[in-house]
Amino acid sequence: MYAMKKLLILFLVVSCSTQTYANEIYFQNYGLREGLSSNLVFGIAEDRDGALWLATVTGIDKFDGLNFKHYELPDITINGISDYMNTYISSDSKGNIWAATRSGLVYKYSLDKDQFEMAYKFVNPENPTARVFVHSFYFDNRDKILVSLTYGLSILDTDTFEEVILTSNPSIYKISQDSKNNYYFSDNNKIKIWSPPFEEIQTIFPAGKQNLAQLRITNFYVDEERHQIWGVSRNEGIFIADLKTKEISYPEELRQFQGLAV
Repeated sequence: MYAMKKLLILFLVVSCSTQTYANEIYFQNYGLREGLSSNLVFGIAEDRDGALWLATVTGIDKFDGLNFKHYELPDITINGISDYMNTYISSDSKGNIWAATRSGLVYKYSLDKDQFEMAYKFVNPENPTARVFVHSFYFDNRDKILVSLTYGLSILDTDTFEEVILTSNPSIYKISQDSKNNYYFSDNNKIKIWSPPFEEIQTIFPAGKQNLAQLRITNFYVDEERHQIWGVSRNEGIFIADLKTKEISYPEELRQFQGLAV
């Protein structure tokens, strides 16, 4: 089911309506000619009205099914260059639209003003003037933002805007969450778990004598039904980590797929 949802989202980036005739599927493509501000899209979110919000290299586009409307983020220029590259976009449980940049700026869309407003700025507490770089941005199911930055892993409450630094490890590149509110993190060669309210972040892979030093994990997905983690590595392709036995396998038929997202 999760995989199907991801496929649907990927299809919606380039096509928002389909018609099926016999065994053929027709895609309605939307690009620059139809009003999309850029063909380079980094993320997509859906609001409570069903409109699509797309983070592009030139800003944020809203698509209501008929027309595109372009929005810019304030104060996003760094050294004369707009920081829209790899902008994150997400919606919360209340239907609010949020955007975040690689430089640690968080924006919230104001329905009353029909514009994005800066809501928070991540700042290194030990060096406030240092430039911040975001490795990963995740909006959880409790409307909290988890962000991996150059100064560590932080969690931000979107109601109070209270930031708590969970760890000073700056090398977390992927964040996920299961239905029991366990959080999973990965760096180049480890997969870790954090189970609130406990403070400690534990390493679950590698376990025992396993050595993942050369794996270089790029992405992963937690399959709760099968108690597995499906991961992608640059060096070994797709791997499967069993959460019960702590064993890791590398399906031979999937080794060719390296650097993909799951």
